[in-house]
Amino acid sequence: MRIEQKKYEVLKRNFIILFFVLSLIPLFTVSLISYFSFKNSLHNTISTHLFEIARNKGIALQKWLFERLTDAGVFAQSPTVVESAVALINAKNDLIAEKKYTFTAEQYLQLVMNKYESYDEIFILDKNGQMLITTGKMENIEVNRDYFRNAINGRTFNTNIFLSALTHKPTMVIAAPIRNSKEEVIGVLAERIKLDAINKLMRDIEIGKTGESYLVNKEGYFLTESKFEPGYTLKKKISTKGTQESIKGESGVGEYIDYRDKKVLGAYFWIPEMEWSLMVEQDSSEAFQEIRHLKNIILTISLITILIIISFANLASGKIVKILERYDQEFKKQQKQIMRAEKLAAMGQLAAGVAHEINNPLGGISNCLKLISTKIDKPNPEPKDFKDSVKYLQTSEQELNRCIWIVRNFLSFSRRPNLKPILTNINSVILELVALIEPQAKVQNILITKKLSSDLPPIKVDAQQLHQALMNVILNSLEAMTHGGELKICTEYNQREEAIKIDIIDTGVGIPEENLPHLFEPFFSTKPEGKGTGLGLPIVYEIIDEHNGSIEVESSLNKGTTFTVKLPIYKEM
Repeated sequence: MRIEQKKYEVLKRNFIILFFVLSLIPLFTVSLISYFSFKNSLHNTISTHLFEIARNKGIALQKWLFERLTDAGVFAQSPTVVESAVALINAKNDLIAEKKYTFTAEQYLQLVMNKYESYDEIFILDKNGQMLITTGKMENIEVNRDYFRNAINGRTFNTNIFLSALTHKPTMVIAAPIRNSKEEVIGVLAERIKLDAINKLMRDIEIGKTGESYLVNKEGYFLTESKFEPGYTLKKKISTKGTQESIKGESGVGEYIDYRDKKVLGAYFWIPEMEWSLMVEQDSSEAFQEIRHLKNIILTISLITILIIISFANLASGKIVKILERYDQEFKKQQKQIMRAEKLAAMGQLAAGVAHEINNPLGGISNCLKLISTKIDKPNPEPKDFKDSVKYLQTSEQELNRCIWIVRNFLSFSRRPNLKPILTNINSVILELVALIEPQAKVQNILITKKLSSDLPPIKVDAQQLHQALMNVILNSLEAMTHGGELKICTEYNQREEAIKIDIIDTGVGIPEENLPHLFEPFFSTKPEGKGTGLGLPIVYEIIDEHNGSIEVESSLNKGTTFTVKLPIYKEM
C-alpha cells in the first residue's frame, strides 16, 4: 500500500512540475534574456574600465619618463652644472678650484635629488668617461656604455631597466649631453632612476583586494615588483596570454590564467618607446562579483515565484490525482495479467534456448557413441579401436559437462557469477574447442583450418566462460554453413592495442546488413521460430565485455561472416 501511495505522490509531483514548467517558461525567458543582456553589458563595462585604467596609467608612465628625460636635459644645461664641469675639466691640479666647484655642483645635484625623489644617484662625466661629480660613490664609468655613447654624441638617452653592476639592483639610466658656451659637448650628466619611483606608480593603481599592476619587458621578465610574488624583478619570466599578446605590440583586455595559475581579467597596454608591457589584472571572481550579485537576486526572486506556483499546482494536481486513482485499480489488475503472460513467454523462450544450446553438444555425444559402436562391434577389435573409443568417451564426458554448464549459464543469464580469471594460453582453449567440434564439422562436410600465432603473451581470463563464448560463436558459424564450407580460426598479438586478436571466419550464408546492429540484443534471432532463443550471442557479448574485451562482426551475404574478438593481455602490476 505504501508503494502504491508513493506512485500517486510521484504522479502528483509530475503534475506540479508540469504546471511549474508551463507557468514559468515565459517568466524565465524574460528573466534570462534580461540577465544575460545586463551581464554582457556589465562585463563589457568592467573590461572597458580596466583597460582605461591600464591605458591611463601607461600614458602617465610615458609622461613621467618624458619628464625625467626633460629634467636631464634641463639639469645638464643649468649654469651651475655647466660652469662646474668646465671649471673641473680646466682645473688641472688646481685643488682649490676643484674643491670649490665640486662642492657647488654636489650641493645642486643633492637639492635636485631631494626635490624629485626619483633618483638613486646623479653624476657628471667628462668626455673621456671619467667621473667628475657624483652624489654617490666616485667610480670611473666605461665609455662604451649605451647611455654614455649616445649622450656624448649629443642625444638625450634613456636605457631600459637592467641589473646594475655597481649597485647590483634593477635600475635605469637617463643621460643628457653637457654643452659649453660654444655648444660643444664637454661631458655627460646621468641620472640613475630609483626603481621604487616606478614601483610606486604601479602601486598607485588600486583595484580591489586582488588587483595589481606591473611592467614586463619584451622578453616577458618582471620590470617592477609583483604584489603577490615580490623579489622577482628581472628574475622571473612570465608567459601568460596577456603578456604574449602585449609584447606583440597589442593593447587589449581579456580573461586568462595569470602567473599564479589563477583566472584573471587582465588589461595590457604596450609602451612602444620603451618596449614595455603594462599589465593591470584582477581576479575574475572579484572583478565580476556584481554579476554574481545580480544572479543571486534573480535566483531569489525566481525561488519565491516557484514557491507560489508550487502551492497553486499542489492544490490543482491533488484533485486530478484523486480522479486518476479511481481508474488506476482496474488498470492494475490488467497489468498483473499482462505481466504473468510476459513471464510465461520469457520462460518459454529461455527453455527453447536451453534446448537449442544443448542440442549441439548432444549431437556431438551421439556421434561419438556411434563411432564407439562401430569400433567395438567389430568381430576382432584392434587395440587402436579401444584407444579411439576411450578418446570418444572422454569427448562425450566433456560434452556432457558442457551441457551442464550451458543450463547453468542460461539460468544465471541475468545474474552472471563473478569471474575466476587465471593465466591462460588462448591457443590451448581454441585447440580444445576444435577437438570438440571436429566430429560435427566432419558430418557437415566442413573443413576446419587453424592459423595460431606461436608468440602470444598470456591473458588472464575465466577459461570456462571464455570457452563457452567462443563455442557459441563457432556453433553459429557451423549452422551458417548448411552445405559445407570452411571454418578458419586465427590468433595474433596486436602490439599497438596490447590485445590478443581472435578471428573466426566462415564461408556461410552471411548476415543481412540490417540485422548486424541487433545481433547482440537479447532474444533477437534470425532463426526459424522454435530453433533459437536469441540469447547465444548476447551471452557471448556479456562474457567478452566482462573480460574488458570487444567483439565485432563483418558479414556479406552468400560470402561469409567474420567474428573478431579482442582480449587485453595480462600485465603484472
